[in-house]
Amino acid sequence: MPFSLQNKMIRKRSRFVEISKKGSSLYSRFFILLEDSGCGLLGITLTKKVGNAVIRNRLRRRVKEILRHHLKSLSHEYDFVLVVKR
Repeated sequence: MPFSLQNKMIRKRSRFVEISKKGSSLYSRFFILLEDSGCGLLGITLTKKVGNAVIRNRLRRRVKEILRHHLKSLSHEYDFVLVVKR
């Protein structure tokens, strides 16, 4: 049975900002992956370049589902933030 992301998501804006300032980053054409030492939490954010709120929410749900299936392979020593750009 796949894992739930309910307790694994970063919810506070302060943690997003902290990871973006302190953490290391990996850039791609479509996303930015930020990581910082932590307890294995995940955060997803989308820029307005992606589309309106309906499109961003749909894409966020799809990304969450992909991450949910690959949760075992992610390191539990780092917090990750995925910033989707386009």
